[in-house]
Amino acid sequence: MTRRLIPVFATALWAVVAQLAIPGPVRQGTAQEAGREVELQLEGRFVDAESGEGVPDVVVRLFGQPGRHVSRPDGTLSLDVPPGRYDFTTWKAGYATVKGKLPVGMAGEFTVSMYRLDDVELGIPARLVVRVGEYGSGRPIEGAVVSLQGGGVRQSDTRGMAEFTDLREPVAELSVGMFGYAQRTERVSLQLERTTMVQLVMTADAIGLEPLEVEVRSRFLEARGVYWRIDHGRVQHLLTREHLDTLSSISDALDRMSGMRVEYSGGLPYVTGRRRCPLRMFLDGFPLFLDSVDDLLPQEIEVIEVFLAERTPVQFGGINNRCGSVVMWSRRKAGRR
Repeated sequence: MTRRLIPVFATALWAVVAQLAIPGPVRQGTAQEAGREVELQLEGRFVDAESGEGVPDVVVRLFGQPGRHVSRPDGTLSLDVPPGRYDFTTWKAGYATVKGKLPVGMAGEFTVSMYRLDDVELGIPARLVVRVGEYGSGRPIEGAVVSLQGGGVRQSDTRGMAEFTDLREPVAELSVGMFGYAQRTERVSLQLERTTMVQLVMTADAIGLEPLEVEVRSRFLEARGVYWRIDHGRVQHLLTREHLDTLSSISDALDRMSGMRVEYSGGLPYVTGRRRCPLRMFLDGFPLFLDSVDDLLPQEIEVIEVFLAERTPVQFGGINNRCGSVVMWSRRKAGRR
């Protein structure tokens, strides 16, 4: 039987995910002398979280065991340790330090994902998404002519949306026109490597207009469908950065949500759904098993999506998921260090 465990860990910069798989059947350790404590053989592998390639020269320390260990050129490592539950730390220049717990009850294998400290691709051009709406009602305006100086012309679609890509200037000169509405021209500041979302309202009357609502979106979260699920109402509960900034713990916010409840086991909180079964936890798209939901700090999270029971997307355990999932996205991966 395969046991799959993912420990909790944290660094001075941010929390990252380590995945450990401890499969069976049990493999016997080396021959022992009478009275000597049994040692179990573990085979570890340290991989780059982005490329999946082995990471060499990772320094590993198991607390309670003497010495340190270093991964081989292919990222593998062999350990002989007695059964127990060990705190461990990994260190490698250019990667986030990983801290966690390694339960050892049988011989087997484990894998640790290593995250680069500076994995933002440089030189990515900016992207601008304009949402055109009617002043007062907020109704999307279809067919509005949206032009960008040096960036071409687009027409807004049925959702009032128009998109410009491959933009390399820091400021965009934006003009929007539609029959029956007053022409509007605005300057929008752009950020390279980011998507800028502009909410722009139009009116037929000569009245004071509301200021632009500008939202800079993370490429990482956009590529993983976070904004699409939010825009299309697929998320049952949502905790944004503004809400998380007011919290002292994640469990406080989850306990107030409809259909959810925080239970306690051994004094540690965990989250249950309507059927009183534990919700699955995810961090940056990876499954995450925590001793406590509060092992992660609200200040380390950019956004939290909560899905209940059968409305959970497939990639977060949606098939035969009777409880639901809590999907957290870190500030570090979202580019909000």
